Amino acid sequence: MKFRKRKKRISLILISLLLLSIPVSFVSAEESQKTDADQVETVNLVELRALFIEDSADIRKLNDFIGQIDDALYAFEKNKKLIYYFGERLTNGYPEDRKGRYYEYYYKYFVAIENAKAKRESLFILRDLAEAKLGFGADQLLSGRALLQEKIDLYNKMIDRTELIYKTTLDKKAQGLLTKYDLEYARIVLENTKLNRDQLENQLDSLEAQIISMTNLDSDKTYKFPKPIFTETDFVQENLPQYYEQALSTSLTIADVKRQMEALEYEEDFIMTYQRDVLKTDLLDFNKRMEDGKKAQEDAKRDVYKLLVEHLNDYNHVVDEIDVINLQIEYDQNRLNTLKIMEEQGQVIDTDRLGYELKCFQSRLQKMSLENERMLLGQKIQIMIGSGINL
Repeated sequence: MKFRKRKKRISLILISLLLLSIPVSFVSAEESQKTDADQVETVNLVELRALFIEDSADIRKLNDFIGQIDDALYAFEKNKKLIYYFGERLTNGYPEDRKGRYYEYYYKYFVAIENAKAKRESLFILRDLAEAKLGFGADQLLSGRALLQEKIDLYNKMIDRTELIYKTTLDKKAQGLLTKYDLEYARIVLENTKLNRDQLENQLDSLEAQIISMTNLDSDKTYKFPKPIFTETDFVQENLPQYYEQALSTSLTIADVKRQMEALEYEEDFIMTYQRDVLKTDLLDFNKRMEDGKKAQEDAKRDVYKLLVEHLNDYNHVVDEIDVINLQIEYDQNRLNTLKIMEEQGQVIDTDRLGYELKCFQSRLQKMSLENERMLLGQKIQIMIGSGINL
């Protein structure tokens, strides 16, 4: 019996020594949060825009078309001496045999090549426009995501305030100072505020999932998305003529139409030089294409003006709405301050003040949406007059 007790005592000593030899590590709350934060990947704005563009089927198609034209131009350059030789042989003979040779030879081996070069430049412009629209689309999604997050943060603050008022109302109801209707009102306000916050969080999750899907990011990871920073610029209606001149000078669409006209003018030189080889129907066809080209130039200018006016009108309308909501916020805040004084004097109760706090809260949410809209519209105008891109 003594032997067993001694053996048990030795075992306890050994276990104690083993436990003491094992290094003990404690993870603080701050370190735990830091570990969680380390698992969140930050994606910068440039990377995200590039991912939106790289995964675009439209961009891939445009690149394929450019590659096809490059191959055709390379083949022509490689064989042009042979083409010129046989082309000259084809055009020899009596004048009546040469009628119609324009589209069989000159157009095919000279004009069409210039048209292909113009088309190639047009595809580059279309690609620039498509990339700009995709980049702006990414900015819209990211600014929308940032707006949702800011609204959720504001809702959380409002929930804290509403919970405090609900608890105060509950205490006063128990003391017989407030009615069950006052308590019910505070409860409904609290539940509705939480419900609206939860709906925004669901929208945020859906939007982030959409961004991840569109950029082929790893859906199993958590990302910290950037908020686009736009140039703060005020645009006034009185400066429309100045904005229009700037937009005309930078417009990629107008540059594209102009390049197509240059190709038509190049073809016109051939038409004038080889009139005897041009059929009447061929000449009518060319004149129609020339008329369409001139019309396209005028249409492009009108489209720039129309879109610019539309953006400016939308921008100034939003600015006016912001001015109105600012006046409303100022009025509501003054009224809220008055209610606080009246509450201290016992003239009103908590739920009276809560109603006006909600009103101020809704006005602030509305202003956040309007400010985001103003920034996006301003960016559209800035891109249009600065980079010549119509969004």
